[in-house]
Amino acid sequence: MRAILFSVFVFWYCLSFAQNEPGTTMQQRADIIQDSLDQLQQDSINMAHKNSHLISFEAAYVSKVVYRGRDFGLKQYGFNTSLVYKTPVGIYVNLNNYKWSGINTPFAKTDLGIGIEKDLTPHLNLNVSYERWFLAKDSFFVGLSFKNMIQAALSTNYEKLNGELGVYYLWGKENALLIQAQIDYTIDLPGTGKNFYWNIKPALLVEGYAGDKSVGYGDTTRYIVNNIPYRDYKTKHVLQSPDIVNYEAMLGLNIEFKNFVITPLYHYNYPIALRYEDPLLSPYLIGGYSYFSLNILYNLYFAIQNNGNRK
Repeated sequence: MRAILFSVFVFWYCLSFAQNEPGTTMQQRADIIQDSLDQLQQDSINMAHKNSHLISFEAAYVSKVVYRGRDFGLKQYGFNTSLVYKTPVGIYVNLNNYKWSGINTPFAKTDLGIGIEKDLTPHLNLNVSYERWFLAKDSFFVGLSFKNMIQAALSTNYEKLNGELGVYYLWGKENALLIQAQIDYTIDLPGTGKNFYWNIKPALLVEGYAGDKSVGYGDTTRYIVNNIPYRDYKTKHVLQSPDIVNYEAMLGLNIEFKNFVITPLYHYNYPIALRYEDPLLSPYLIGGYSYFSLNILYNLYFAIQNNGNRK
């Protein structure tokens, strides 16, 4: 009932505003009313989504598998899938699976996670989560030393310019504290309709280590991955001050159609060698490189009645 009364009030206000606005034609007045009603409808949809349960499935392809701007000399492409269930109060669980072309296993890495996402203000969001990583025997690429991750991220929610600051603590046999900052800008494209929306979003990402007892260099132990010998680096180093490890520029096209979100994305990475990394021994640390990714996301919103039935 309150929603109906509110809708009537908004319609009356828009009609009065359009009639009283000087110098407007009938068509312009109609456009003002229609834009306001479209915004009201979108706000109602957003509110309904916030009060609903959510199951989302995502499939992604990446032409170059990297970690903090590094491919460690192994050229490979990858696929990953993600399944997330989120409650109306913001608590969620997720399952991620990764398949990489350079590793002969069904899944190179599997993540199980739990977290909570809350709006601190209308334009500020907090996301806190924990993930347990399960790595295939040959998944040296991510680092066998890390099996757990806790993250805390603050992100803004404005119409155009937004940012995100995340802190990640990784541990297992060793540990590392990472910081990630991103800024992006949304450019709306013409042709948006009731069930269709698209935009271009350029972004800049900066990744750094705030503290580290992890990726070391100097151990001569060797092991084999797909018949290729690699060194098993286990010498521990401690960074005494924060270090930038990677800059990444992105340009994405976001296409939203009903419950689908499709995002082709261009990436350009420029990794920065840490003080104990020798660029001459690690060619992937010299200069920048680009790659491509494609994400397809499907969101299913639903309500659960008190008797436990979906509707």
